[in-house]
Amino acid sequence: MEKLIEYLVKANLLLDSRTREYVEVVSHNKALMDAFSIMQRRSFYLNVLYLVQSGRMTFANIEDKMDCIRICQDGISKCDIEMNGLRNQVIGDALLSLITQPYAR
Repeated sequence: MEKLIEYLVKANLLLDSRTREYVEVVSHNKALMDAFSIMQRRSFYLNVLYLVQSGRMTFANIEDKMDCIRICQDGISKCDIEMNGLRNQVIGDALLSLITQPYAR
């Protein structure tokens, strides 16, 4: 229900062409910053996972090593889920922007 209200408010604001332009620029920049942040975290988890699996990072026992691998794999999965959510949000914002543009003949 909250998303519906959010989209209705956005749609109302986007009817003004100047506001739509500003919202699009801010939305694109926010999406880029969010994607960059997610990809940085994902890259960190991948690098640590590589170090563990290649034997360059040592552990006192196998349980600690397996815990580290599990944490990295969970982190990568969460980043993938966040990227999918971000993709859906960007698509929704783009569609809403297109819907609110005036009809050109």
